[in-house]
Amino acid sequence: MNQSVRFFVIVISLTLFACSDSDDGSTPETPEPKGDYFPLSVNNYWTYDVEANEPGIDSLYISKDSTINNLSYAKFEARDPDYGYFTRVLNTNFVRTEDDKAYLYGELKGIIPYVEESSIMLDNVVLYDMEMEIGDVMYESEGTTSGEYDGNTIEMEYKVTTVLENIYSSYTVNNVAYADVMQSRMTLTAKAAVVTIVNGVPVTLPVMTEQEIADVSLFFAPEVGMIRSDADISWELVNTELVDPNLSSSYSETSSQTLIGYMVAPD
Repeated sequence: MNQSVRFFVIVISLTLFACSDSDDGSTPETPEPKGDYFPLSVNNYWTYDVEANEPGIDSLYISKDSTINNLSYAKFEARDPDYGYFTRVLNTNFVRTEDDKAYLYGELKGIIPYVEESSIMLDNVVLYDMEMEIGDVMYESEGTTSGEYDGNTIEMEYKVTTVLENIYSSYTVNNVAYADVMQSRMTLTAKAAVVTIVNGVPVTLPVMTEQEIADVSLFFAPEVGMIRSDADISWELVNTELVDPNLSSSYSETSSQTLIGYMVAPD
């Protein structure tokens, strides 16, 4: 075999080996999260383009520092009107970061359908944890709440869970590429019952069978904060005639908010 032919064979062999090595179905190594994924200085703000049942532009900002149970938090507020689901979750609630985690503290209001004054406690819900592996449960909590509707008591049992969903070496939002983006997922499952009077006897009957009523994906970029949130909100009710025959028995909304502007300073 002459030298030129031998060289050609070697090049072809190396090329085939390289192609085989890169197409074996393996995935790149997961990037290591690093940096401040939720800068919490006072006056930091973020604006979002929101696609929802009612679309619009949200403006979310940190209004002040607060101390709760001897821990320092940043208080979030949103300019009226607000459209994005997670904007409403953060509005008037508190976030702190510590040990590579972000914690959400406050209340989630209007959690029982048609009962405006109902709420559940958000007791340091972990929004992200840089030490976790993909798929790990970061937070899990169960509780109960209740409220009144037209003289009837509605009782709800719920469970809040957050999971580290993914880490992206690069993730693009509105034509801007962000590096080392963390994606977490927060779900809310619930069931509810009405305490009412039937034929003069107090009874408890289901009005919501156990179901997932909120499924929220959150995307965080270092030195920026939340760059995207996608939320699916839905519920199905039963026995509504016992509460109010005019009530709708179902609801569904998809809300997506993407970052279009921000100003942050180091903590």
